[in-house]
Amino acid sequence: MSFAMSIPPLEYAENEEREVPSPSRDNIRVFRTHRERPKHDSVLAGQLKEVSLFSILQALAGNGATGNLIIRGGVHSGSLYVDSGQLVFASQGRHRGAKALYRLVEITEGRFEFFSPGREPAERNLAGGLEMHLIEAARHQDEIAVLRDSLPSGAANLIFNKNMVAPVAKIPSPVLEVMAAIHRHESVGGVLDGCALPDLDIVKILLNLIKNNVVLVGSD
Repeated sequence: MSFAMSIPPLEYAENEEREVPSPSRDNIRVFRTHRERPKHDSVLAGQLKEVSLFSILQALAGNGATGNLIIRGGVHSGSLYVDSGQLVFASQGRHRGAKALYRLVEITEGRFEFFSPGREPAERNLAGGLEMHLIEAARHQDEIAVLRDSLPSGAANLIFNKNMVAPVAKIPSPVLEVMAAIHRHESVGGVLDGCALPDLDIVKILLNLIKNNVVLVGSD
């Protein structure tokens, strides 16, 4: 799988502001400020409804860019850091790494802004090539879309079936993590937000627990 870029290579000029065209319209503003100004200058900005995060990241990768990409999309706002075009950090709310990235790429309304060279994060929570991350993000989006209709609403209560007893030693650690989140949060939305696993993994485990009557679904 590959993703076609919709942003041409970025070209910078001192003290010049210019529009970068996309296939549909001029939707990204690229500019470079004077050297005497602070280092963390915004060099790329636009609206997510006009260009996807996939395309933005590929444009940054193609130019070997380094800096912070800030996503402002309401409750799912967050940030990414690229180093020489490679995606090395993702943050969204309390989440870090792959889960944060997968949630950010779902945002289609809001604003993005890229700061270069930006502030390097204290940790790097993503490894591997950009293409791999984008393929995984797309897969997560597609599979969650298929499973969404089978999942109870976010407000639905989750209750353990007291008549079902399973030996903890035989339960895989990801399932134990989801079960612990159910115990803490007691709702579908709470589990999705409170568990560090990627949302697709949580959804699959939840549906399996419900199917096998380990977890019962209460009223919203």
